[in-house]
Amino acid sequence: MANSLSFIRAAAIAAAGITGLTAATAASAADGIYVSGSISATELGHSISRNTGVHEEPSISTLTEETDVSLRLGLGYKHHVTDRAFVAVEAFYSWENGSTRSLNGVLASELDLDATFGGDARFGYDVTENFAVYGLAGVTWVDFDNDTGYTFAPPTQFLSDTQAGFTYGFGAELALSERISLIGEYRITNDISFTPNADRVGELVNANSIDLSSMRLGVNFSF
Repeated sequence: MANSLSFIRAAAIAAAGITGLTAATAASAADGIYVSGSISATELGHSISRNTGVHEEPSISTLTEETDVSLRLGLGYKHHVTDRAFVAVEAFYSWENGSTRSLNGVLASELDLDATFGGDARFGYDVTENFAVYGLAGVTWVDFDNDTGYTFAPPTQFLSDTQAGFTYGFGAELALSERISLIGEYRITNDISFTPNADRVGELVNANSIDLSSMRLGVNFSF
């Protein structure tokens, strides 16, 4: 979490400095097709509700969170519906580097986040000629690997899977020119559920879920 807060502070300082340097000269970013490249601090949360076979409901629940850096490419289209209001759609792919190791009693679970991809819709407003804010909503697919076993034995459950979740967030765009703009964005994807293969000892199934939150800083180039 400390890495994520440091990233957010650095991004805020950089955005504030660039705003002061460019506010007098920059023009609004052009409508049309654009490409986007960015770096993100992504917090990966992995929850386990362990089934011990003792109760009808899961008897042990844990949450483990780790923050890592990811890289993202996007392709989008932006269009103003009024002089100040605009909409945009964007498809993206992110190379992720997140991993967690959870201990739930004697159950050990390792989760490796390989990639995320999906699409968003953006609804924004030009606050000034060169600065805009927007909200976003969309779908994110999460590609991951999961190894689960007991602390006293090698992993017994291996899973490679891709699951989808609803994403929402907000962001800001600072135009440096008609073609180039800076992007700062905060995104949340909650409650991506998955079920590992049944426990080979007792055939018990443990419910798992993934939560993602990320702060990204990037550059858009409009054609």
